[in-house]
Amino acid sequence: MNKHLLRHTRESISLRYAEGEAEAVARIIIEDGLHLSVSQALQREVTDLSPDERIKLEEMCRRVVAGEPVQYVVGSTLFCGLRLSVTPAVLIPRPETEQLIDIVCDSVQNINRKEANLRILDLGTGSGAIAIALKHRLPHAYVEAWDISEAAIGVARENATACGLSVKFIVRDMLDEPPAKAPFDIIVSNPPYICEREKPSMETHVLSYEPHLALFVPDADPLRFYRAVCRQALSAAAQLVAVECHRDYAADVALLFHQQGFAAHVLADHYGNPRFVLAEQ
Repeated sequence: MNKHLLRHTRESISLRYAEGEAEAVARIIIEDGLHLSVSQALQREVTDLSPDERIKLEEMCRRVVAGEPVQYVVGSTLFCGLRLSVTPAVLIPRPETEQLIDIVCDSVQNINRKEANLRILDLGTGSGAIAIALKHRLPHAYVEAWDISEAAIGVARENATACGLSVKFIVRDMLDEPPAKAPFDIIVSNPPYICEREKPSMETHVLSYEPHLALFVPDADPLRFYRAVCRQALSAAAQLVAVECHRDYAADVALLFHQQGFAAHVLADHYGNPRFVLAEQ
């Protein structure tokens, strides 16, 4: 019995995924990897593919079954409606981080400054997802983004160019002393916040493929990067800071900012987890 392309792909990765998830991953392989629509995949069979397309499909399925995240396999992902390239040099942007963009954009009205004069800094930008999404939503604002990884900054620059957006990317460690005379109205960050002790409970595809530099903090210092964000915010005289946090430490992050003179509160993600801190002064 002949199988349409979607069914063939779904069954090819069924050893790795349960049925529902296999369907979603198969669609990503077909749409983003083979650049075919789902309707085309339902009408075509594997034998309708060219030899090169068949080899590519088999290789993508093999990599997915081996545990590689499908976003790395197809080389891109969607974030806030924008198509972004992702490589093992950067974390794969998570859907919940899109809420951080909404939090910032909803809070801009509290800043006594026109959008054209807004200066936004993204610390630890990775793929550039946050900075690029903010520039897309606030096109007249100046957006700058830092990351310690040259490879990550390279990916971020390519993403901004592909999206037709102007963002200034700089290779810089947020843990360094703040630069002199660098005022920003808004600072945003999704820094490393997973403690080393959590590694045994994490999914293999995250541990094996995503950059540990962007994931982990020492067990003894889970707020390391939030102190750095706070230090940069104070130096920059930022009026608004928005950060993503580990749900176990969100209250501690809010307290950290409160102790430095910010009015800070915790916001939940769509799953009800304490995930974000918004700090204003």
